[in-house]
Amino acid sequence: GFFLQLGEDGTSDAIELFYQDGNTLVSICRGLESRINSAFQMQLRVLVTKKLWQVFLLNTSTGNWELEAKGEFESMINKTFFTGLFCHFTSSNVNKFSFDDFYVGPPLK
Repeated sequence: GFFLQLGEDGTSDAIELFYQDGNTLVSICRGLESRINSAFQMQLRVLVTKKLWQVFLLNTSTGNWELEAKGEFESMINKTFFTGLFCHFTSSNVNKFSFDDFYVGPPLK
């Protein structure tokens, strides 16, 4: 499957898109270092066309979607049957998550 990782151990804390097959992880693309090393609020969009994967962030000042990361990865997966969330965090961050407005499907205009 595919997943976005927001943050990691240390201070690099970037947004990174991965493909996972069993215990094998492949990084497809990675955003700017330290993008999320402090509290943040953001809107994300992931688009895939053929083998090009793109991660966008909404610039709330301009209202424009801006490219954060892109990479190529060809997968045999052509249908999605499941979508979900998994939050792994420290005890000090247990009450600091909220999510809203999920959509999985064809790109919206």
